[in-house]
Amino acid sequence: MDRADGEERPDPARTRRVMVVDDHLSYADLLALGMAALTDLRCIATATTAADVAGLVAELRPDLLVIDIGELGAGGPALVRRVCRAAPAIAVVVFTARQDPESVSRAALAGAAAHVAKTVPLEELLDVLRVARPGTMRVAPSAASAGRPAVRRPGRPPSLTPRERQVIYCIGNGMPTQAIAHALGMSVNTCRGHLKSVYAKLGARSQLQAVLKARPLGLLDPPTDTDATPAHPRPEPAGTHR
Repeated sequence: MDRADGEERPDPARTRRVMVVDDHLSYADLLALGMAALTDLRCIATATTAADVAGLVAELRPDLLVIDIGELGAGGPALVRRVCRAAPAIAVVVFTARQDPESVSRAALAGAAAHVAKTVPLEELLDVLRVARPGTMRVAPSAASAGRPAVRRPGRPPSLTPRERQVIYCIGNGMPTQAIAHALGMSVNTCRGHLKSVYAKLGARSQLQAVLKARPLGLLDPPTDTDATPAHPRPEPAGTHR
């Protein structure tokens, strides 16, 4: 682990402070080296284990956390989710060897602000770091097969019923349809009906699109009405409820 102690925090409008977490020390060091000559990005810490993340984030409060969840294993998305909930002002950038849709989906559902494959040129990664912000989801241009990363800006939230708010809240917590139906005491078909209505109101065609559109609108926050908030929803293994 390498960190810069006792340094005065620069103007965040000019320099973004970055922490890199990767169990391959060479990747972390190379990324830190790539930022060494920059004025708008500065690596303030590197770590190679998930155990270091919470303590360093709480101590250093970086603007950006670049983390490889692919190499961190199955607990990677949960780690990203914990960081996003504990420090929502930090933009978490998933930097991984994988660039398949499933990896992008897992990162987005965990709350990441960006997904970048390790195969991209350094300058492309740095460009994503410059623009990544909490509440948006960006994918490196080469992975997205587009000219620039797409930006999802907050707009006027659609009017959802209390049940629909419950459903989108559960979706944001990674719960599958059968688990949502069980938690809310409804049939799977009824739950799917609410999902279809939520998708239509958000202009989404999938769970991932719904989450990406709902997050910046504040629709993934716990519903304000007491009777509209499921009690501590938790993802359940697929097939638990049939």
